[in-house]
Amino acid sequence: MQNIIAYIRHNPGMVIVVLVCLLLGYNTLSAVLRNYSLQERVDKLNDEITLLELENNKLKYNNEYYKTDSYLERRARESLNLHEAGEKVVVVPKRSSDSNTDATDQTKSLGFIEQSKNNLQDWINLLNGKARSHSLQQKK
Repeated sequence: MQNIIAYIRHNPGMVIVVLVCLLLGYNTLSAVLRNYSLQERVDKLNDEITLLELENNKLKYNNEYYKTDSYLERRARESLNLHEAGEKVVVVPKRSSDSNTDATDQTKSLGFIEQSKNNLQDWINLLNGKARSHSLQQKK
């Protein structure tokens, strides 16, 4: 330690040079890190610009399409049920079995509820150490 102090007393210029080098190194490193973070931000903004340009082009394309006669005709056909002159329209009547389908769906849902109740009872029996419910034993 005394050797270092003696060296510093005899060579103060060298100490100043080392301190200046350390200061320059620190400033250089901080500038590089700052530039790196700024470049990342620029890259993100460029990506966002590209994305917005693509979205803008898509909106322009859609806007032009909405102005065409084919789009207007298609929308009129869909929303107002229009048709061209000479075009035959086929009307498909409702099936009479639709009401039967509703009843079948209700029966299926009731069966599901019954299965859920049996399943719950089986769990309760299992936890109480009892045998399985009779409904499942009868199915097997």
